[in-house]
Amino acid sequence: MGKQIETVTGPIGSEGLGITSMHEHVPLGNASTPEQRDDAFQYCVSELVRARQLGLKTIVEVSPRRDAAGIKEVAEKAEMQIVVCTGFYVDLTDEEKLFSVDDYRRHMMAEIELGISGTGIRPGVIKLGAYNEKITDYERRVFTAGGLVQRDTGLPICTHAVAGCMNQQNILADAGADLSKVYYSHVEAEFGWEGRSLSQQIDYLEDVVKKGSTLSYNNFGNWAHTSQASLSEIIRAIIERGYAEHHVATMDLVFDYKTGHRKILWEDINEDGPLRTYAYLLSHAVPWMSSNGVSDQDIDKMIVSTPARIFGG
Repeated sequence: MGKQIETVTGPIGSEGLGITSMHEHVPLGNASTPEQRDDAFQYCVSELVRARQLGLKTIVEVSPRRDAAGIKEVAEKAEMQIVVCTGFYVDLTDEEKLFSVDDYRRHMMAEIELGISGTGIRPGVIKLGAYNEKITDYERRVFTAGGLVQRDTGLPICTHAVAGCMNQQNILADAGADLSKVYYSHVEAEFGWEGRSLSQQIDYLEDVVKKGSTLSYNNFGNWAHTSQASLSEIIRAIIERGYAEHHVATMDLVFDYKTGHRKILWEDINEDGPLRTYAYLLSHAVPWMSSNGVSDQDIDKMIVSTPARIFGG
């Protein structure tokens, strides 16, 4: 049996992850009325059921501010394995920005050891985030704390890394984190390349995976942020350079009710916007990769064996 991984419905072995989407959200907390909360719940359940019917078995929910009990209800009704996180995203309060490294570390360790907010639900992954390539003092403290927690617990780290994943990696390495259990999300977003060309961005990303870390892509169908040509070239280049086991494919479903109705993030700037839910990974992203020269074997690594390695290695 592989290493035990905490899900909201109990621990599983890493060999039981199956097809996994490594960066997702079940955004029940984005609802502001009971009616919206019910809509969010039913929508997540129905979309997860649709994804499960296509073969998705596990999602990794990486919202540090989350309704863990509600997510457990979603998981039970949808019959989906859901891993939730501890950690801190970029939306820190003014008070949280003043925390010391040890404050951040204690918060994460308390959730890992005692469960989240009295639910008994334990996180199986650490989420960290930074806004830009230049990391602020408080973000540096967050990443240092996350690296220490990873070192002590062995849990994987997922980061928000539109820009600056190399800087994030350096801080985590200094803290003693196992870089083979770290994956950086949104690295393909063109507005985060800090002026680099496509070929320069590929070289930059290769320097990151050389140290054992993993890249996480989520802009399938979000061609407003990453062109099809750029994403396909990045994926193929990482494979051709010998790092086929160091990238994953996911969707990063986010929606809110700021307009009074459910709106999926970026749905208004992409033709497939409303379709980009959990199921899109298997219904659209996988066929798209196949049609762009990615072999079935390499796709399987992105959605099955690499997630299992990150969690169980």
